[in-house]
Amino acid sequence: MGETLNSDDGDTSIAFDSSDELDEILEDEDAEPTNTIITQLSDEAKLRMEVLQSLIEPSDRKTYGIKLKQAAQKLGKTVRTVQRLVKKYQEQGLSAITEPERSDRGNYRIDEEWQKFIVKTYKEGNKSGRKMTPAQVAIRVQVRAEQLGLERYPSHMTV
Repeated sequence: MGETLNSDDGDTSIAFDSSDELDEILEDEDAEPTNTIITQLSDEAKLRMEVLQSLIEPSDRKTYGIKLKQAAQKLGKTVRTVQRLVKKYQEQGLSAITEPERSDRGNYRIDEEWQKFIVKTYKEGNKSGRKMTPAQVAIRVQVRAEQLGLERYPSHMTV
């Protein structure tokens, strides 16, 4: 009934009411880890790391303020953004300074057919001195979708 899981140090122990709870915890440990291992840092990430580490070093308020402004200039960010980066770096470590690649980078959210229709409509609408606005193209997209009987089509903001 009252099983105890001891650590190597012998300092801490956790009591479990049943072996089912222990099995759940052990299963969770076997789950896919959520931490990422960073093998190489880009030049930008190295610069961020150097700047953030210099800000974390102990200093008085006046010196910290000067360092913070210099760091913001060096990184091309605002002072507040650098403060957020420092906090994130302190909480998450190296994973905070690397920006993960978007999985949909380079992909469009709309179909290729809609892309072609939008570009073709815009180009044809601006031939020979006429001016067609993106809003007018969006209206044509809406009309085309109604003709095809489609309920989903690119919004005016997408166009």
